[in-house]
Parts: sequence; structure tokens; C-alpha cells
Amino acid sequence: MKRAVSGRPFKVCLAAMCLFFSVGHKAAADDTLRLYYLALPGLLEGENGANHGPLAKVIREVSKRADVEFQLQYMVMNRMIRELQTEEAAAGVPQLGAMIKFRYERPVQLSLPIVFRRDYAFVRTNTTIPHTLNEIRKMVLVISPMTTLPPPLNVIRDELAILETHSDASALTLLSKGRADVWINDETTTRAGILEADVDNIKYDANRPFYVWPAHMVFSKSVSPALIKRIDAAILSMVRDGTMDRALPKNFVSNYNAYLPKPKGN
Repeated sequence: MKRAVSGRPFKVCLAAMCLFFSVGHKAAADDTLRLYYLALPGLLEGENGANHGPLAKVIREVSKRADVEFQLQYMVMNRMIRELQTEEAAAGVPQLGAMIKFRYERPVQLSLPIVFRRDYAFVRTNTTIPHTLNEIRKMVLVISPMTTLPPPLNVIRDELAILETHSDASALTLLSKGRADVWINDETTTRAGILEADVDNIKYDANRPFYVWPAHMVFSKSVSPALIKRIDAAILSMVRDGTMDRALPKNFVSNYNAYLPKPKGN
């Protein structure tokens, strides 16, 4: 199904909130964990200390099943990364697993995948939508400073014809005008850029994402492995009983086992 992109996106707050608020039940002091979160329009949002969205509901259920109280604080990406590399026991959500080694200088620990991001290939309405690396190689790929290329494209980045510009809206304007051939990103980011650029000739295939990113909770090295194990068990139980799929119909996957860590030695 090819879908044109339109609609008003949610606005993302850019300033960190200093207010903490807890989700889940009250737990023992040793089972309380500060959890920094990124605002994700339509998934995890916070206003005046009252977070909401389907991912917020998932976090509350993880808290309940793992018997841990999360103290949530909104934070922008760069500050979250800095905070998780201190000695403080804390966590951050969500983080793309494939980007961890590039973003963090010190070792961190990951939960099992808790949510998934789908990146699509966006093109002009009169253009064939690419689904393979070979097709992308023949096109001009436009990116902005905020673009995170999927790993398969990042590996062959030097082989690609890339047009860099200063913003998402600028990138989508260039795509709309034919200066570039393809833009690869998630729906929410792209909808916001299209609205700002005021263009209406861009499409994508809603049923065929170009790449699916697993995203995780990231834990500082001071967080107890036993606590992480309980959180993982809670996540896995929610996968097995269908809670995740019901809560995140657009941000979960049917082949979850494919994203689980491979046993050592395999």
C-alpha cells in the first residue's frame, strides 16, 4: 500500500524538565531506578509531570511486573548520554541498539528490545519506491544533521550519492523539487518535516519499511544485573502474552525472537 504523507505531528519539547515523577507501584529503595526518557510524539510524551502515550503504558506495566519503581525525567539525547556514563545508577529509554557503540564512550547495559522504529523510503509521487541497497545506490539520498542512517546504508555510505542539507524540512523540499531522489526516516519525523516544508508530492509504502530498528532501555554500568534481569523478564512476559503487540500496534514486531541476543557460541 502506497501512502501519501500528510497530517499534523505532535511537537517535541526541546528543553529538559527538572521535575521527577514516578511510575509503577512503590518499591523498596534498592528497587527504585531513575529513568530518563526521550519525548517521542505519539509514543511517549510528558507535560507538567504527567507522561502519557502507549510506550508510557508499557513502562508502567514493566514497572509492575519487574517490581521496580521508575522515577521518570524528560531529557534530550545528548544530556541523557552524558548522564548514563556517570557513576549514578540510572537508565534511559528508548535508545536504538545499533547506535549504542557510536554514542557511548563507556560501557552500558541494554534491556531486551522494548519498542521498534520503522524507517521508510520516501520518494516523489511519480517515482518508484526503492526497497534494496542496489536501488538506493542508483539514487541521490538526501540527509539532514538529525538523520541516522540504517546500519546497512551506513556500511556503504561512501558508495552513496548523498546530498546533505541543514534541516529535515529542507531535505524534504529538495526531494519534492527533484534535487534528491529518496529520504529514509521514520513516519513521525517525516510528517513534521513535510508540514514545515509545505509539500504534498511525497509518498512511501506503509507496508514495507526499509529498516526496522529495535530500541531498548539503556542502563548505566552501576545498575545491578539482577535488576536488569527482572526488567528483561517483565518485557519478555509482555511479549509472550501479547501485551506489547496490543499496546504498540505500530511499533512492535511479530518476529520478536529474531531480535533477541544470540546464545554465546552461536
